[in-house]
Amino acid sequence: MQKDSYDFDTKRKYHEQLEQFIRRFYDARLRKKRFREAIRVACFPGHEGLEVLHVYDKLGLPRENIVGLERDPDIAQQIEDLKLGIQVENKTDAGFFEETPDKFDIVNLDYQGIVAEDSIYAIQLLAGRPIFNDKAILGTNFLGKRETDGGNKYKSFSLSPELVYRQRRALEAALRGSGELIDLEIEAARLKERAVGQKTIRQLRSDSITIGIIYALLEGKLGIDVTELERALLDSKEISPSEEIQEFKLFLEQFDSGKTIREKYDLIKGKKSNSLINRFMAMLTGHIRNLGFQYKIPALFKNPESVAGYVMMPYSHSFYAAEISRGRYVSDKGSAMFYDLMYVKRLDKEFPLQSGKVKVDSEKGSVSIHLTAGNDRTFFEIIENTKKLSRIPRQLLSPKIQN
Repeated sequence: MQKDSYDFDTKRKYHEQLEQFIRRFYDARLRKKRFREAIRVACFPGHEGLEVLHVYDKLGLPRENIVGLERDPDIAQQIEDLKLGIQVENKTDAGFFEETPDKFDIVNLDYQGIVAEDSIYAIQLLAGRPIFNDKAILGTNFLGKRETDGGNKYKSFSLSPELVYRQRRALEAALRGSGELIDLEIEAARLKERAVGQKTIRQLRSDSITIGIIYALLEGKLGIDVTELERALLDSKEISPSEEIQEFKLFLEQFDSGKTIREKYDLIKGKKSNSLINRFMAMLTGHIRNLGFQYKIPALFKNPESVAGYVMMPYSHSFYAAEISRGRYVSDKGSAMFYDLMYVKRLDKEFPLQSGKVKVDSEKGSVSIHLTAGNDRTFFEIIENTKKLSRIPRQLLSPKIQN
């Protein structure tokens, strides 16, 4: 149900925090007209267009550079009737991010609802396609009450840094021949019981929301050049029926266009009959195992809640949170809101991480995938920094939150 107005005191304070955060990182760009006018924004303006008026107008950003997202057609029409001069899209955030060819410098997702799979998927798209430019600002605002899963999503989020950290350390030991990889399912169950099993939703909520957002960005998109792989396989000495080649070409096209690891995983699950597709899976699985991983392909492309996918982060084009500002407030209706403002950077642009490469042995007619390991020191620094960022105290914009 649509509220009459979102123009209340703590909402204005939230908009002020967003404006100040943008100024903090874009000050130099905002000072010069030609740079300021190149900044692109995607947001939920609401039926009053308040975020446009309270934030982006004050920053001097051109309204024609702002995309306003609204899933409800009636509200989208109300925004159009305001004649703000912004681009109004009657779509969900994920629906727009799946299709747009544009990239953005600022994306603020003022959800005002609980953390849901759809919202995490939208954030994954920002990093996975990517929608962000190489450096960008992400804002989110979630409702901190009425969770319907008993806090399981928060528990899963809160375990992610520790599980990934332990797995990477175990991987190092395994490669040195002095240890074995841990069983993630057993380890997750043990940690959940010991570390978070007894915590309440209220105790988990604040930090877990932040961790969930950061890891959705880190998941990124696996860096394998399938165009080169397609050429190598089709030029190899192995001969396959023409219909299998066509099916394989379509598979590679779909695999390459998968916007998130989840989409790639869903595609892989249904493809088992084609010999070339099976060969592609075998090559990828084989090389990953050579690196020390014990998992088959599906385990590396698990759904967003799976930590196994995050282990592949050094081989992905992903984003990490370089700086963060966290806060909370009570709405005019007494609802607890938790916001996170992040300055994010593309990982493989900031650090020397390598994408997947295809190697062809022309004499044997064989093809293999080689993933060059990334900078593990940087990896562990990012994991440790994630823990620190998620514990930064939230600024309280209203006197008291009861939830």
